[in-house]
Amino acid sequence: MSWLTPQLQAAVLRAAGLALTAAVVTGGIALLQGSNWKVAAALALGAAGAALGYRGGAEGLYDGHRHLTGNVKPSDVGQSPGAPPTP
Repeated sequence: MSWLTPQLQAAVLRAAGLALTAAVVTGGIALLQGSNWKVAAALALGAAGAALGYRGGAEGLYDGHRHLTGNVKPSDVGQSPGAPPTP
């Protein structure tokens, strides 16, 4: 069994978009507020890391575990279209 489940793949893909957006917005605001580029880059990396860590890693692993145990919810990422959610 692979650790890279469809749920984790979907969560990481969603998190990548969120991380990119968070990094650009956070870094841009830091630069506009007068910070130097090193501080802005550090803040941007922190925001991107938080998005990838939580949204990609934690949520993907959690939803993947629920899929393996049969406890699928409509809000889970990476659901199979033919698989009905468990009530």
